[in-house]
Amino acid sequence: MSPTPAPWRPTALRYSNAAAALTARVSHYRSRVEQSPLARRVLSRRLVVLVVAITVGWQVTSQLNAAQRAQHSWGNSSAVLMAVRPLKAGDLIDSASVRIEQIPTRFLPDGALVELPLNRRVRIAVSTGEILLQSRVSATGAGALSATLTTETQAVTLSLGEAPAPVQVGDLVDVISVSTAATGLDYGALHGDEIETERVATAAQVIQVTQGQATLAVRREQVDELVRAASTVPISLVILR
Repeated sequence: MSPTPAPWRPTALRYSNAAAALTARVSHYRSRVEQSPLARRVLSRRLVVLVVAITVGWQVTSQLNAAQRAQHSWGNSSAVLMAVRPLKAGDLIDSASVRIEQIPTRFLPDGALVELPLNRRVRIAVSTGEILLQSRVSATGAGALSATLTTETQAVTLSLGEAPAPVQVGDLVDVISVSTAATGLDYGALHGDEIETERVATAAQVIQVTQGQATLAVRREQVDELVRAASTVPISLVILR
């Protein structure tokens, strides 16, 4: 009785035959390439394309790896609100004026807003690309003028006569009151020592200007004295540098 063939021998034989066939085809193809100039040119072009593809792929992979390494070195990122255009004091914060950006948490400034607030305004002018801070945003529902005030200031409107006010929004001014020792006198006829002046408000910021009027942001402790002076004696605004 003839011996039974091992179970692995048919599989090994198939692999051996396939390898031999592949070797024969490669040899045949190489022979054709060596004999045909056209085949050599086609092969050369394919090799160039292959080299270019490998080079580009390597560069892209390197850049991605560098970006990932940089991101890992920065650590986690956080979402913040960033202005997409210049905002003036009192402007409403909405989806058209800000966008959400991701920045590394290690660079996140204190008090940065991380989501769009409802019905709030900027208190201080903001530049394009600037991150919005809680300290520069008004309370919910504040109007355009009240949004520019801080907890230490209040708005006071002064009458400056019929002529256009000589100040602009953003100016810092001192308010000077002018009084005399007696009442009912002609100011032009008095000597300098008979006229008294007093600074009733200092470093007040002009937040609105209309015909003959100016609205100032004044420190709370100066409001009463300013209102009293403005209602009884002439006042003047001194623009500060």
